[in-house]
Amino acid sequence: MIIKKNKLIAMTAYDVLKNRDMTIDITESEFNQLIKDYCTAFFTEKNYDERLGLHRNPIELQNEILQELYHQLTIIQNRAELRFVEQRGEITVGGYVHSEINETWKADKRLPTLYHAMIVYCKRTSRNFIMTAAHIGEYLALLEMVSKMQQDIHQTNSGKVVNSIPQKIKKERIKIPKPTKVRAELQKEIGSQCPFCDNADVGHFEIHHIDEDPSHNEAINLILLCPTCHSKIGKADITREQVIQRKQELLNTVKKTAENGKAINIHGGVANIISGGTNTIHIKQTKKSSSIEYPAGCIGSDLLKANYIGYLIDRYEEYKLKELGKENMRYGILRRQLKIEYKIGKARKVEHIPLVQFEALVKQLQKKIDGTMIARKNGKLHRNYDSYAEYEAARSVANKTS
Repeated sequence: MIIKKNKLIAMTAYDVLKNRDMTIDITESEFNQLIKDYCTAFFTEKNYDERLGLHRNPIELQNEILQELYHQLTIIQNRAELRFVEQRGEITVGGYVHSEINETWKADKRLPTLYHAMIVYCKRTSRNFIMTAAHIGEYLALLEMVSKMQQDIHQTNSGKVVNSIPQKIKKERIKIPKPTKVRAELQKEIGSQCPFCDNADVGHFEIHHIDEDPSHNEAINLILLCPTCHSKIGKADITREQVIQRKQELLNTVKKTAENGKAINIHGGVANIISGGTNTIHIKQTKKSSSIEYPAGCIGSDLLKANYIGYLIDRYEEYKLKELGKENMRYGILRRQLKIEYKIGKARKVEHIPLVQFEALVKQLQKKIDGTMIARKNGKLHRNYDSYAEYEAARSVANKTS
């Protein structure tokens, strides 16, 4: 904790490392205390409690603090200490250290806490443990403060007293106001695709309350996702920290520009941000390309081949829907199975499968389609799908006539 002129001020991982003996490891209790110190320092430096008590429109201050926390999350995620780049076969892969530590923790059920997963990860990757712990601690503190601010905003809207200690509130389910509109806005935010998997069947998607308080219906506390991932959150296979991080990543795709200090223009996919009291927010949405750049050497780098794989998967799910019925259909399972079989990371897509395995993948998908009950009923003479050559020829004709 850093003291300046008898006043606690906000600190960063760099401040902690600068004032620490780098030969002595950070213990688990010290790591947990470090997270608390980050939170305490931030709210003390912001003079949060006093300013909240004096502010004529408390939710305006809370929104301001929350947006600053989101901004800080964006900054810390781009720190070199929390990014990694490594070669996996012929593909160069990059990502976030905190995500890799989370995956390590989830994959090894013997690890009791994230702290122990961090030790394992640092040994495996030869990263400096003390440095990693300092930055991860700051990152986790930011996530904790985001969750706290979301609760504070909800309590302010509910007319409850708020202070810097998170309050326990009764989980009373309240119907989401204008659910159709809210759902449409959340769907735009995720680009009509589950933010945790490849499922695109938005008709079955469910709204999840990030802080798990069903009466807290502000848009910033809501995220739309598929039933399978919603269930995973309930079983803690997807942690609240991961949900907060994913929501923040979605919000970070939005470019915010303040005009005249009164209005905010938002360009991108998010159609709503918290507004309360007398705040006014104007939304201007621009169409943004949904194309994703894939590394050379994977199926996604060849648009036609990637589209054909998508075509086969869609055909398989179409047949399974007829077989199982809408109430029993679970979308996205095939894609997840393929990612496991081809050893594609959870954060990756089927399109990241190496291009050299395209033909094997095509034969596998065609065999799965032919093995469905609908295909067997259709008989061997029925064409359940176009071959790749037929698909390619049809697309070539379509491009020439368009």
